[in-house]
Amino acid sequence: MPLTFKQIQPVPAVALSYSYAGLDAETAACAKKAAIAIRHRLGEAQAHFIEIGKDLVAVKEKLPHGEFTNWIDAEFGMSIRTAQNLMSAVRLMHSGGIDQKTLEAIPQKLVYELAAPKVPAEIVIEVVEAVEGGKPLHVPDVLHKIAISKQEQAALKAKEAKLKAKAAKLKGKSPDEIAKAEKAQAKKDAKEAEKAASEAAAREARKQAANDAVAMIKGLSAYSQFLALVRNAGWEFDRALAKEVQEAMVNA
Repeated sequence: MPLTFKQIQPVPAVALSYSYAGLDAETAACAKKAAIAIRHRLGEAQAHFIEIGKDLVAVKEKLPHGEFTNWIDAEFGMSIRTAQNLMSAVRLMHSGGIDQKTLEAIPQKLVYELAAPKVPAEIVIEVVEAVEGGKPLHVPDVLHKIAISKQEQAALKAKEAKLKAKAAKLKGKSPDEIAKAEKAQAKKDAKEAEKAASEAAAREARKQAANDAVAMIKGLSAYSQFLALVRNAGWEFDRALAKEVQEAMVNA
């Protein structure tokens, strides 16, 4: 039986992230109330996952080396990765000096990402301050920042490795040989930079084209009917659209 607006029990208010402006008043009110109720229940579940993580940490510290994996497998059928995620959440709470209630208010997936090695402290602090301040938390934006940070760290590590390899390669070379090698490397770097810039421009062009296409579809007078058809078609719409685009490109 579908849940009606009246059946959703009131719970304490929280900051919501979804944009409800495009919904009619009744639907928006129902969706908001449901979102708050679901968040409340998910919050209770997260409280348990923090406590589970605490128990896992305590047992892991006591069990003989190598027995922890056997224990979680025998008792819960839990993968070591899941256990590590749960324990990493607890370690994040302790190392970051984060209140447990604050951590429980952060989506579980995001907690695991924040607890990963080398995540900048400023990202963790930003999330904690947003939650403690009752501000809406846009998880995709935070995950994007973490991904960018990982890319930058990987790029820095690759650059350091490249410089180390270059130093090793030039060791024992004469000044003329070094100059020649550096000139060749500069030429190679310039080509790689040009290629990267070209690929970046192509990606931006594709992204802009996608945004323009979406804007064009949204501008249709029958947009709501279009959305209804897409919902009804499901994955068949993706297949039909891909086929249509492919045929159009062939005939262009």
